[in-house]
Parts: sequence; C-alpha cells; structure tokens
Amino acid sequence: MKRALTGIAAASVVLGMSVPTVFAANYSNATWHQETIQIGSTTLGFKGFDALYAGIETNYMPIYYLIEMLQKDGYQASWNGINKVFSITTPSGVNVDTSVFTNPGQGTASIYLNGQLVQMTDSIVKKDPASGGNTTYMPVYFLLKVLHAIGAASPSNWDGNTETLTLQAPTP
Repeated sequence: MKRALTGIAAASVVLGMSVPTVFAANYSNATWHQETIQIGSTTLGFKGFDALYAGIETNYMPIYYLIEMLQKDGYQASWNGINKVFSITTPSGVNVDTSVFTNPGQGTASIYLNGQLVQMTDSIVKKDPASGGNTTYMPVYFLLKVLHAIGAASPSNWDGNTETLTLQAPTP
C-alpha cells in the first residue's frame, strides 16, 4: 500500500509539471474592444480581447470570422474544435512562404498550412459579443504570421485594433 501511494504521489508531481500553458493565461480579466481586419475587398469587424498570455498582454481574435473571410477569397479554412486544429489550404497558384516558421512552438492548438504543422498556440472559447454564441479565439500575433506566410501583403499596421492585408489572388 505504501509503495502504491508513493507511486501515485510521484506521478502527480510529474503530471503537475506538464500543465499546459493555457492555464498560465488570464482570460477572466479580458479587456474587449472593436477590431477590424481587411483582407482583399472584404472587411472584417469583430470584438477581440486582450488578456495575459505567458505574462504578456496579448490580443485575441475569433477565428470563425477569419475562416469566413478566407473562404470568400477562395481559400479552404476550417477549425476542428475536438482536435483543436485550425487548417488553411491555399488555392493553386498562391505562393506560400513557410520560412518564418522555424519552430512550431508549444500550445494546446495547432495551425496547419497546406497540410504542414506551422504553429502551436493556445486557444480559448469565449462568448462572442456579436453573436452571443461561444467561439474560439487565438492570439492575433500567430494568425497574422500565418496570413503573411500565405502572401497577405500589407502595409502591416496592426495597432491593436486595425490591420489591412491584401491576399494573393489565385491564378486561374
């Protein structure tokens, strides 16, 4: 019995050390604000929030609206909430630059670009103030990094509220 308790205690210590970084984020004190991203001719307005992520104030945006925008421009984009996988497939003829992704990093959610894992990050489900339904949010920093990799050229002027991007047009 004593040996079993010792084993359980040791396993608890080991498992306690591998707590995902999502628990390090402070989502309860989120500061909401209106944000806008323009991709091509489509403008996306949404409520995002700022929260602490690994001790740094980070901006989060709902990926639902981003998926809709990408699909309007001919990209395939989807979110698998069970496996926490955000996947983007570019149309043929779109140049992709994955050189900015040297290490996928860590997190509880994955971002795939044309079938290749490019980024790990955390995601959080919160109520979307616009729809009233729950939606998944991810740090804007990583989402913009992916958009730039698929050729979203910009005068990149993200000021915490607005970003203007132009996606590569697919070749016929």
